[in-house]
Amino acid sequence: MRVTPESIPKFPTLAESSETSIIDYQAIVNRFSPDGVTGQIDCFYAQWMTDRGGGFSDDNITALQRLTPFLGLRSNPRL
Repeated sequence: MRVTPESIPKFPTLAESSETSIIDYQAIVNRFSPDGVTGQIDCFYAQWMTDRGGGFSDDNITALQRLTPFLGLRSNPRL
C-alpha cells in the first residue's frame, strides 16, 4: 500500500511513518502449519516499509513474501 494522505485516515499508524519519508508499506501474514500452532498463536505478522522512490516493485514484494517465513524465525531484537 502506498502511504498517501488518502491512506492515512484508513490506517492512522501510518501517519508517523509518512512524516519520516516512508512511501510504501507491506504487511504479510504467515500462517503456521497445524502442527506448528501453539495455543492460540497460529501465525506471525511482518511489516515492511521503504522510503525508496517508487516504493516496492512487484519483484520486491515477491521476494519479501518468499523470505519472510525464514526471516520470521529470527527473534525480535526489541523483545
